[in-house]
Amino acid sequence: MKSKFIIALAAAAMITAAATPLQAQATDPDPALQSLRGAQPVDETSPTPESRQVMRQNQPIPREFAQQPPLIPHSIANFRIDREENKCLACHVGTEEKKAVGTPISQTHYTVATGAASAELSAARYFCTQCHVPQTDAPPIVSNEFKPVSDTP
Repeated sequence: MKSKFIIALAAAAMITAAATPLQAQATDPDPALQSLRGAQPVDETSPTPESRQVMRQNQPIPREFAQQPPLIPHSIANFRIDREENKCLACHVGTEEKKAVGTPISQTHYTVATGAASAELSAARYFCTQCHVPQTDAPPIVSNEFKPVSDTP
């Protein structure tokens, strides 16, 4: 009985000793790395970012790569998208009686997790702004040298 207790105590001591350097590393971040929040501590509220002008388009904004979700060509500043309501659906879902005002939602959004087609919008695709964002005049946050496949030799 004593030997099991001693082994357990020794194992606990080894685990504690091994974890101590890892904890020290986690609290001493690399000074070369910086968050997009800057020096703002995570537990403090950040200032509201400055508002940007949405680049309103009458045509869909061209995509840069094959699987890119379409960009939203209008402001969504006062759109309610939550569990109770999704304002996007008012214009982007058509019915037999009424054609969709905006670009109709892709059929892929009516496919459930098993791959089967459904008459209802998939719950996984209900919150549009998970993938779709409005295009604004904001400068890039980080440098970007992305080139579409069509531009590469």
